[in-house]
Amino acid sequence: MVRAARENSDADAIVLRRNSRRRRSANDVGGSISATVKSLRSDGTLKRVLGEFVFDSNTNCGDLLQISDREYEVLSSRSQFRYAGGRRFVLVRKVLEVKEISRIAEEASLRRLMDRGDVSATGKNFE
Repeated sequence: MVRAARENSDADAIVLRRNSRRRRSANDVGGSISATVKSLRSDGTLKRVLGEFVFDSNTNCGDLLQISDREYEVLSSRSQFRYAGGRRFVLVRKVLEVKEISRIAEEASLRRLMDRGDVSATGKNFE
């Protein structure tokens, strides 16, 4: 009787493992997705690829990322999908275009200075 119970529980465990494999997609590992992070120049061209990282699948514009000791803000994101059959598309990866937070703050302060428009031709508002 103990042996039959053990065999039944082993069979139930195998069925549970099979069912859990069907429900999970290949890219659904904790809701994370691989993403290529690219840094932008001031003229809008891509400066360099910072690398491929695993982020949450709903990472989007305006999110803050910390890579090593620097923080970045996501300016734009592009998603790449593949057709999984049965009228279903699966998110494969994302391409995130980022800018350093310190640079964003510097650009904002310079923009405020230039928008003043007081006596900037003579340079008196910079003294």
